[in-house]
Amino acid sequence: MHERRFARGCSLLVASSLLMMACRTAPILNPSVTLPEAKTEAETAHAIKLAGARLGWEMVDDGPGLMTGTLHLRKHVAVVEIHYDADSYQIQYKDSEALMHQGDKIHRNYNRWVNNLSEEIKSALGYGG
Repeated sequence: MHERRFARGCSLLVASSLLMMACRTAPILNPSVTLPEAKTEAETAHAIKLAGARLGWEMVDDGPGLMTGTLHLRKHVAVVEIHYDADSYQIQYKDSEALMHQGDKIHRNYNRWVNNLSEEIKSALGYGG
């Protein structure tokens, strides 16, 4: 009798844990932004570096049209690739630690951080933000 109660209790605990985890995850956001007015590739690169620095991202230039951004917050790490040119940029998920990444889902805070980065890049370019 006690074994059944224990098993049911464990099942409920596992189910509630999975439900809580599901509530904290969301589909991965990969913003793609077309600029309303073309800039030079150098201006776009500068804006990405400036925006990243303002928000605590470490930006590494990986060659023409590509940067890697890494954000360390407490025990969490988010890594993105940013493809850019004079007309647009796209932020793509690359890797993470302690953000519950599984398939196309990730902790919802990741999406907030990436959205903030995208908005700050637009602001650094002189558009919105």
